[in-house]
Amino acid sequence: MRWSILILALVAASPAHAAGERDEAEQQRKDVNRTIDLRTGQQAVVKTRAARLERDLNRLREELRKASNAMRARTREAAAAEDAAADAADAAETAEAEIDLRRQELAALVGAMARLSLRPPEALAALQDGPAEAARASLAFKALLPEVERRIEAARQALEAVARLRQQHLERLQSASLAASALADERKALHKTVQKKRLLIRQNETQEKNLGREVTKLAVQARSLDSFISALTAREAAVASARRAIAARQAAETRRYREELKRERAERARRQALARRPQPTPEPSNQWASIPAPQVPPSQRVGREPPVAALSGPPLNLSGLAGKQNDLAPPVAGQIIARFGQGEGVMSRGLVYAAVAGADVFSPFDGKIAYAGPFRGYGEVALIDHGRGYHTLLTGLDRIDVSVGDWVLGGEPLGALGQGMGRKAGRGGSGAGAPKLYVELRKNGEPVDPGPWFVRRT
Repeated sequence: MRWSILILALVAASPAHAAGERDEAEQQRKDVNRTIDLRTGQQAVVKTRAARLERDLNRLREELRKASNAMRARTREAAAAEDAAADAADAAETAEAEIDLRRQELAALVGAMARLSLRPPEALAALQDGPAEAARASLAFKALLPEVERRIEAARQALEAVARLRQQHLERLQSASLAASALADERKALHKTVQKKRLLIRQNETQEKNLGREVTKLAVQARSLDSFISALTAREAAVASARRAIAARQAAETRRYREELKRERAERARRQALARRPQPTPEPSNQWASIPAPQVPPSQRVGREPPVAALSGPPLNLSGLAGKQNDLAPPVAGQIIARFGQGEGVMSRGLVYAAVAGADVFSPFDGKIAYAGPFRGYGEVALIDHGRGYHTLLTGLDRIDVSVGDWVLGGEPLGALGQGMGRKAGRGGSGAGAPKLYVELRKNGEPVDPGPWFVRRT
């Protein structure tokens, strides 16, 4: 009986300690949940800010596309003005050569007329033919006079035409200079827009990563507290079950002890009556000492799952280039000097453009940057993944403004060519000395002719 009371006291004291631990853990869980709620609210604010940044980013992409189109237009205007100025200079040289030829003819004719006019009438009369020769000379002068006047008028008109051509030459050169200045301004604005876009992307990525790490850490802490509280609750349930079992055993033992005591008293009274000797009282059973301590079942993980942020899909839907023939914009403003399959010995597996020094290079179509950086002797190299096995390889860049993993739109700048060794690709020439861009289109790793995909300028 005493052992039962002692075991019951120990079991009764254990839940009090466990309840204290559970209350402390429950308070900690509440604190963590409040922190998670706070961070969830902050996450909503960050998502709102991210949406605003996404709108700003889309606006910058549109501005970037417009700036790229304007820049291409300025490049074409500058090239056209320069070609027109060269044509005007050629026309002026041709007109000046024609004027020199007419000047020589007029000089010979005027000299002959001057020699005839210096002869006196007596000299003409002394000629073998006499007056008849003089009459013929007079008729010749009259016949030559309109021709001389016509040629003089033609020479005057030619001189005026040369003057107009030279004026047009100066005006076209001035137009080319203004177009070049506007091109430089467009380039500066374009680079500033690119840098601003990169900064917004980095800020958005940093905020999302920091918030994700913090929420994940809090979720792990909440799961740990939930597991601990579940273990305490399971232990309390086991202790309560043990207490009920001990109470039941104690009640049964008490009833059995009372029945034995009653029987012993009756037996003792009978023996006393017979032998006048008291019978010894049996000691209470000591079987309670062998009761095993209650076993707490293993804790079960009943915690909440960490809040998982919705994963946004890629900014662009890469559907490949199938069916996009004649839809890709040229990657640089220049002249194609080598096409697919051309060349002696080693055939070209793409297109080779010759462009002006420092010309900007653009993405021909939407895609994701798979590689950006130097590669062997090819300068800066950019590899764009368009999806469905299509890739565009661009080599020969001097500067590259994108990084691996960036998403780019068609017409978005990638970098710029170098200075090369010449001014530009000549009209109808091979572009020797001009900076060159090599463009290769691949389908499932194999080069294909990129010509049908690029827009043909008329």
